Amino acid sequence: MVAAEDPWLQSNANANALRAISTRTLVITGAKDVITPPANSRYIAGAMPNAKLILVSGAGHSFLFQEPLQVASSVAKFLDSES
Repeated sequence: MVAAEDPWLQSNANANALRAISTRTLVITGAKDVITPPANSRYIAGAMPNAKLILVSGAGHSFLFQEPLQVASSVAKFLDSES
């Protein structure tokens, strides 16, 4: 299911809730995730005013286990950055 077809993502209430989250947020997903497609994460990150999206190249739904060093590096860089 892609973001355009996902009822949760398309709900106005949920879209408004995402837009209301002003905290810096890291949205991270596997670039080859077929369970939760990257389009969903793009939508979520795009709706949040202070979100950053990281697509873990070569990884699927289990990106934390497939690319732990890339994920750890991305999280560390995000936490060390100011914006």
